[in-house]
Amino acid sequence: NLRGNDLTRLSESAFAGAAELRILDLSHNMISVIDPSAFTSLRSLSNLNLSHNKLNNQSFSYNHNEVSIDWTIESLKLLDLSHNKISYYDVMPFQSFSGLKNLEALYLQNNEIPIDYGVFSSNRNLKTLDYSYNKNPYFDLNYLLSIRSLENLHLKGNDIKYADQIDLSDIRTSFPAMKSLAISENSFACEVLATIIRKIDKAGIELI
Repeated sequence: NLRGNDLTRLSESAFAGAAELRILDLSHNMISVIDPSAFTSLRSLSNLNLSHNKLNNQSFSYNHNEVSIDWTIESLKLLDLSHNKISYYDVMPFQSFSGLKNLEALYLQNNEIPIDYGVFSSNRNLKTLDYSYNKNPYFDLNYLLSIRSLENLHLKGNDIKYADQIDLSDIRTSFPAMKSLAISENSFACEVLATIIRKIDKAGIELI
């Protein structure tokens, strides 16, 4: 537990020799630079919390020009990147989470991350995705079609407006494991929201 210190960067050898470490809490620091090899030796890591830092779109690259989180931590099940300053001019690269094949929970809330089709195509075991408050009014539920294991989806506070962006007409086919959906603090018209509520209720999904 390294929560709440004044850490600003993670070097290549920061966790050398910690092969059995399973839970690493680095939240509430001032980390803005992470060497791409910083987590290489953590072969047993299952839970990584990097929330409430100063991570941005240059924090993870080899040459400070790339925009990618290309770690390979196959043991990782939970990754928290919430409350940082991660943003992209275009969309998050497809390879961003491709090395996290066993990831089950991903927290991206309170950043400015635009996503597109296929960005989570390698994360077939993902069950919880929190994409709240990313200032993305163009979110489309079809971005997530590759995640059939998805159970909990949080889309709060993205200023989403249109019904076709949250198409729930066949949600049980697309997301057979879905348990809860959070869509508060968006910009749906009342009649659109009423339709969404009816469809969610019919599908037996909890609306948050």
